[in-house]
Amino acid sequence: MAFEGWKGDFVGSFRGLELDNSKRFFDAHRSQYEVEVRGKMEELAAELEPALGPAKIFRINRDVRFSADKSPYKTNLGSVAGRVYLHLDARMFYMATGAHHPMLHGCGATGRRLPGRPVRSLRGVSSGCVLPPCRWAATK
Repeated sequence: MAFEGWKGDFVGSFRGLELDNSKRFFDAHRSQYEVEVRGKMEELAAELEPALGPAKIFRINRDVRFSADKSPYKTNLGSVAGRVYLHLDARMFYMATGAHHPMLHGCGATGRRLPGRPVRSLRGVSSGCVLPPCRWAATK
């Protein structure tokens, strides 16, 4: 089935969880969540897979083992398709992409150096690359 956008009261589903984040509430509204929220995200992910790569939808259950917040459910739905992150909650939908420390992967091969602070690998050895200065670094 083709993705035609989120319809129905998907915002109400998230707002309800924000107000009453309990198993009792979620079980009473599970079918609404499965059809109007997760089902639509599955449709969108299926449409994006051929262009972006494999898609995965994150579960609604929060991992509360080591968290101070013991709420059992997240108040958003996240997904990845290839390297694109999709996020839906009561207030917004957005897509994002990026790379974690992109200079660590490409700098050594190109041999380019940029002015800024040196990059350290996980073992504490300098990689020979230098990241450009960040605004937050100047305030420390």
